[in-house]
Amino acid sequence: MSAHKVTIESTGDSFTVAENQSILDAALNHGLNLPYGCRDGACGSCKGRVLSGEISYPDKVLTGINEAERNAGSALFCQARAESDLLIEARIQDRQADIPVRRLPCRIQHMEKLNHDVIQLQLKLPGN
Repeated sequence: MSAHKVTIESTGDSFTVAENQSILDAALNHGLNLPYGCRDGACGSCKGRVLSGEISYPDKVLTGINEAERNAGSALFCQARAESDLLIEARIQDRQADIPVRRLPCRIQHMEKLNHDVIQLQLKLPGN
Protein backbone atom coordinates (compact mmCIF):
# COMPACT_ATOMS: atom_id res chain seq x y z
CA MET A 1 0.00 0.00 0.00
CA SER A 2 1.38 3.38 -1.01
CA ALA A 3 0.74 6.56 1.00
CA HIS A 4 1.42 10.10 -0.13
CA LYS A 5 2.02 13.33 1.75
CA VAL A 6 -0.30 16.27 1.06
CA THR A 7 0.67 19.79 2.14
CA ILE A 8 -1.71 22.76 2.21
CA GLU A 9 0.19 25.77 0.88
CA SER A 10 -1.48 28.54 2.90
CA THR A 11 -1.09 26.92 6.33
CA GLY A 12 1.79 24.49 5.90
CA ASP A 13 -0.38 21.73 7.39
CA SER A 14 0.35 18.29 6.01
CA PHE A 15 -1.26 14.88 6.21
CA THR A 16 -0.93 11.42 4.71
CA VAL A 17 -3.35 9.97 2.16
CA ALA A 18 -3.67 6.21 1.79
CA GLU A 19 -3.75 4.63 -1.67
CA ASN A 20 -7.53 4.40 -2.15
CA GLN A 21 -8.52 7.30 0.10
CA SER A 22 -9.86 10.66 -1.09
CA ILE A 23 -7.89 13.77 -0.23
CA LEU A 24 -10.93 15.14 1.62
CA ASP A 25 -11.35 12.02 3.78
CA ALA A 26 -7.66 12.03 4.70
CA ALA A 27 -7.76 15.74 5.63
CA LEU A 28 -10.86 15.26 7.79
CA ASN A 29 -9.27 12.22 9.49
CA HIS A 30 -6.30 14.45 10.40
CA GLY A 31 -8.56 17.14 11.90
CA LEU A 32 -8.35 19.58 9.00
CA ASN A 33 -11.75 21.00 8.09
CA LEU A 34 -11.80 21.34 4.33
CA PRO A 35 -15.15 22.47 2.91
CA TYR A 36 -17.45 19.88 1.35
CA GLY A 37 -21.10 19.32 0.51
CA CYS A 38 -22.33 16.27 -1.35
CA ARG A 39 -19.08 14.21 -1.22
CA ASP A 40 -20.08 12.80 -4.59
CA GLY A 41 -18.28 15.09 -7.06
CA ALA A 42 -21.44 16.99 -8.00
CA CYS A 43 -21.64 20.20 -5.94
CA GLY A 44 -18.10 21.60 -6.23
CA SER A 45 -17.92 22.73 -2.57
CA CYS A 46 -14.64 20.87 -2.04
CA LYS A 47 -12.96 22.42 -5.09
CA GLY A 48 -9.34 23.51 -4.67
CA ARG A 49 -6.15 23.56 -6.73
CA VAL A 50 -3.32 21.12 -7.11
CA LEU A 51 -0.12 23.21 -7.25
CA SER A 52 2.24 20.26 -7.66
CA GLY A 53 1.86 16.51 -7.89
CA GLU A 54 -0.53 14.15 -9.63
CA ILE A 55 -4.10 13.09 -8.82
CA SER A 56 -6.63 10.73 -10.36
CA TYR A 57 -10.37 10.20 -10.28
CA PRO A 58 -10.95 6.43 -10.37
CA ASP A 59 -14.26 5.34 -11.92
CA LYS A 60 -16.13 8.58 -11.29
CA VAL A 61 -18.14 10.95 -13.47
CA LEU A 62 -17.65 14.46 -12.10
CA THR A 63 -20.26 17.15 -12.63
CA GLY A 64 -18.88 19.67 -10.12
CA ILE A 65 -15.89 20.57 -12.29
CA ASN A 66 -15.46 21.08 -16.00
CA GLU A 67 -12.54 20.19 -18.27
CA ALA A 68 -11.21 23.77 -18.42
CA GLU A 69 -11.07 23.93 -14.61
CA ARG A 70 -9.31 20.57 -14.45
CA ASN A 71 -6.76 21.72 -17.04
CA ALA A 72 -6.15 24.85 -14.93
CA GLY A 73 -5.26 22.68 -11.91
CA SER A 74 -8.59 22.68 -10.07
CA ALA A 75 -9.62 19.48 -8.33
CA LEU A 76 -12.55 18.04 -6.41
CA PHE A 77 -10.90 16.81 -3.22
CA CYS A 78 -13.89 14.62 -2.27
CA GLN A 79 -13.13 12.34 -5.25
CA ALA A 80 -9.44 12.99 -6.03
CA ARG A 81 -6.89 10.33 -5.15
CA ALA A 82 -3.21 11.22 -4.70
CA GLU A 83 -0.86 9.56 -7.17
CA SER A 84 2.21 11.36 -5.72
CA ASP A 85 3.05 13.79 -2.94
CA LEU A 86 0.95 16.94 -3.38
CA LEU A 87 1.02 20.64 -2.68
CA ILE A 88 -2.54 21.94 -2.72
CA GLU A 89 -4.40 25.21 -2.37
CA ALA A 90 -7.48 24.71 -0.20
CA ARG A 91 -9.61 26.76 2.13
CA ILE A 92 -9.57 25.60 5.76
CA GLN A 93 -12.77 26.16 7.72
CA ASP A 94 -11.61 26.83 11.24
CA ARG A 95 -14.60 28.65 12.66
CA GLN A 96 -18.26 27.78 12.81
CA ALA A 97 -18.99 31.07 10.98
CA ASP A 98 -17.06 29.70 7.96
CA ILE A 99 -19.71 27.01 7.47
CA PRO A 100 -22.86 28.49 5.96
CA VAL A 101 -26.19 27.18 7.18
CA ARG A 102 -28.37 26.01 4.30
CA ARG A 103 -32.05 25.20 4.43
CA LEU A 104 -33.15 22.58 1.95
CA PRO A 105 -36.63 21.34 1.17
CA CYS A 106 -37.08 17.66 1.87
CA ARG A 107 -39.80 15.05 2.16
CA ILE A 108 -40.38 12.43 4.77
CA GLN A 109 -39.64 9.17 2.98
CA HIS A 110 -40.22 6.80 5.88
CA MET A 111 -41.33 7.12 9.49
CA GLU A 112 -40.90 4.37 12.08
CA LYS A 113 -41.85 4.45 15.75
CA LEU A 114 -38.91 2.90 17.62
CA ASN A 115 -40.46 3.12 21.08
CA HIS A 116 -43.00 5.22 22.99
CA ASP A 117 -41.01 8.46 22.70
CA VAL A 118 -38.66 7.97 19.71
CA ILE A 119 -39.52 8.15 16.02
CA GLN A 120 -36.98 7.57 13.27
CA LEU A 121 -37.46 9.79 10.20
CA GLN A 122 -35.82 9.13 6.84
CA LEU A 123 -35.75 12.32 4.79
CA LYS A 124 -35.29 12.61 1.04
CA LEU A 125 -33.47 15.65 -0.35
CA PRO A 126 -34.23 17.03 -3.81
CA GLY A 127 -32.19 15.57 -6.65
CA ASN A 128 -30.32 18.79 -7.38
